[in-house]
Amino acid sequence: MFIGLGLGLVAQAIYGGVGDNALNDYGTPFFLADFIESEYRNNGPLTSSFTALTGLTFTRASTGYAQTAAGVLVPFASGAPRITDKGLLIEGAMTNLCLRSQEFDNAFWSKTNITLSADAGIAPDGTQTADLFTVTSTAVTTTSIATGSAVVVSGTNCAATVYVENVSRTGTNASFILRDHTAATNKITGTLNWDAMTISGTGASIARLGSTNWYRITLVDSAWTSGNAAILYVGSIGLSLTAGQAWHAWGAQLEAAAFPSSYIPTTTTSATRAADVASIAVSGLAYPVTMFAEFERVVDTATNEGLLGMGAGGGEFSEVMINTIDVARGVVQDGGAAQIDQSIGNTYALGVTGRMAMRVAANDCRIQGNGNAATDATATMPDAPTSIYIGTRGGSGSPSFGYLRRAAVYGRAFSDAELQSISA
Repeated sequence: MFIGLGLGLVAQAIYGGVGDNALNDYGTPFFLADFIESEYRNNGPLTSSFTALTGLTFTRASTGYAQTAAGVLVPFASGAPRITDKGLLIEGAMTNLCLRSQEFDNAFWSKTNITLSADAGIAPDGTQTADLFTVTSTAVTTTSIATGSAVVVSGTNCAATVYVENVSRTGTNASFILRDHTAATNKITGTLNWDAMTISGTGASIARLGSTNWYRITLVDSAWTSGNAAILYVGSIGLSLTAGQAWHAWGAQLEAAAFPSSYIPTTTTSATRAADVASIAVSGLAYPVTMFAEFERVVDTATNEGLLGMGAGGGEFSEVMINTIDVARGVVQDGGAAQIDQSIGNTYALGVTGRMAMRVAANDCRIQGNGNAATDATATMPDAPTSIYIGTRGGSGSPSFGYLRRAAVYGRAFSDAELQSISA
């Protein structure tokens, strides 16, 4: 990756102190946001603080969580960019409809043949707030949202998630269910192999949190009847389990969405995490340019997932993104007219590092990523950009719902070889 082209010394001569960041091997970027190396630039010297970056506007009018590479969930204050060693997490606004998200001892949660010990384990965020579920006797066992507390979901999509850590469960059984209480129908059934911590069932998935023993169970139904009430079963759905079997659970979530977002804690009412919106005011940047983004997808939104863009308002912009079928897409518009709109395979998988780059030059635009490229030899240039936006399209649209690891804009047109090198 990042095969150097011998231009690093030139960059050092211009600015000095560029360190060993491989992105400088292609010349000094006009704009740099490297969330892994903590190096940032907006047409000037480097800074090690993203929030100190000249021209930055960042908003998120709520608290939020982001994950580290090791799998620990880190809380962030309202308005603070969610930067970990995985990058900057950018998400749109989402709401957790499930109450008492980490208080399974509350009457909101129905429990049969369960001895529940509140705050008995270390949760994914490092606090002692995980609840311990222990089967009381060898008999029918159930844990779920109480029928009287079923959560109304507006819209045709419903995504349920909960964090689980095995303590002494064994075997394979249908342990997690998203149920339409109104229609008395089990919509998604997750059959968990507690020994291997794998799950089966259409609409069910599981993801390990880094190297921890915690896993996030996800159940997604895309044919929900809007206005119906949902119940989530957590660990047991009326099975006869053996006395003493136990597991930890934490962070239950129900969202009216086709995919889950990061954890949003609740108590007595539902809670909304506001959208992350980041933009950089720029001046002195003119076409031709080269744009680069390195990222990690977390979920598949089935919509465009913005990564890096720049524009002058209206129909004057250049953007790179993941498109609706999970491949690289580059768009350039001049006066509202598309100059390039190219999508190229292969698909970018979830949970791995991906890269893409785009050259934007008169009659010579090229998008490159994931071993593929496409060129448009007929293109006029947009007006000189006044803003750069990261993790979205147009500043707030089509958020990535993933981690942006590195982003850069260079004030020159890369050759085809350079585009291939930097995006490899």
